[in-house]
Amino acid sequence: MSKRIDLTKQRFGRLVVISAKEQDTHGMMVWECKCDCGKTSYIRSGDLRPGKVVSCGCYSRDIARERATKHHLSNDRLYCIYNNMVARCHRKSNKSFKDYGARGIGICKEWDNNFPAFAKWALESGYKSNLTIERKDVNKGYSPENCTWITNEAQAINRRTTHWVTYKGETMPLSYLAQKVGVTRQAIRDREDKFNKDYEAIVNDILSSKKHTSRKEI
Repeated sequence: MSKRIDLTKQRFGRLVVISAKEQDTHGMMVWECKCDCGKTSYIRSGDLRPGKVVSCGCYSRDIARERATKHHLSNDRLYCIYNNMVARCHRKSNKSFKDYGARGIGICKEWDNNFPAFAKWALESGYKSNLTIERKDVNKGYSPENCTWITNEAQAINRRTTHWVTYKGETMPLSYLAQKVGVTRQAIRDREDKFNKDYEAIVNDILSSKKHTSRKEI
């Protein structure tokens, strides 16, 4: 059995090891470390010695803050996106709160009250000034795993309120179907109950009516 290496008083990045605490479930020693920022963390040997962990978490936040400052993100569109996200999820006075916070849609701990962390993810995940944030699952909250960047047009299609229909085996927004067959959305909506949302029958009825009207005018 190999002798345990004493890491007490050694420095790893911003961390200085204070003392050994206990072994984890894998038999690896966990060390109490003091970060230069003043916070205390408990970190395994396997994360300290290879340099996987170099701070309590403040290092990555500082890098994100520097990037945000460099790109003037605190004053531009990305900062507005973040603030709007927070408002939808946390502020009852926000007009969209009923569709977000009131439905249980929240913000992950990593981003909540931490714009630099959000900015870091955004810059590393393809953010561009012509894109907007989108949740992959509309019933889940904002987190790195559930968010991506898409165009405004794509987001409009993906909204929870989008009226989806199936026509000839293809599912699409109602507005797309109306444009595809050259009729109005309202004409389709007016016939949904009559034809039990059989959109092929609805379209055929509208087109037949248009042809009949054209013959009468001739």
